[in-house]
Formats: sequence, C-alpha cells, structure tokens
Amino acid sequence: MSNFFEPKTLSDIVGNKNTLNVLRSILGKKELSPKMYIFEGSSGVGKTAISKFFLKELTGVSPKKFNPKFYTEIPEWSIESESPIIF
Repeated sequence: MSNFFEPKTLSDIVGNKNTLNVLRSILGKKELSPKMYIFEGSSGVGKTAISKFFLKELTGVSPKKFNPKFYTEIPEWSIESESPIIF
C-alpha cells in the first residue's frame, strides 16, 4: 500500500497558499475570469495538478491536453473562445 496522496479536487491541494487563494478568488467571480493563465515554476511543484483541478472547477469539464509532438501548427484560439487556455 502506498502512502502517496493524490488530490481529487482543488480543495484537496495543500501548500501554494497564495496561488490557491488567487484561484479560489477567480472561481468566486467566474464571469470576470481571464481567458488565459500561465503557471510557472520548478518541476514537481504542482503546476499541472493545480491547473487541471482549477480548469475543471472553472469550466465543469476536464481540460484537453495539447501535445506539440502531434501538431504542425498551434491550434487557433481567440479571445471570444469559451474555453480558457493554461500554459
């Protein structure tokens, strides 16, 4: 049995208090939320986990992963798009 804890929601994530506070504030005002987010930091600090749970709570759907290996061009995106983009 593993002692590894895997969060299931944004509420389960601990640490990164400033980031989590900002994201929770955005979730409280979804109609005013930005359409693009950039998560930056060292490997292993939780960028992917936080962004997946945040997007799920913001939009109600699981995020789609963009893998540049399978695209010759970056998919089109416009400010009118319904889906937020996370880098």
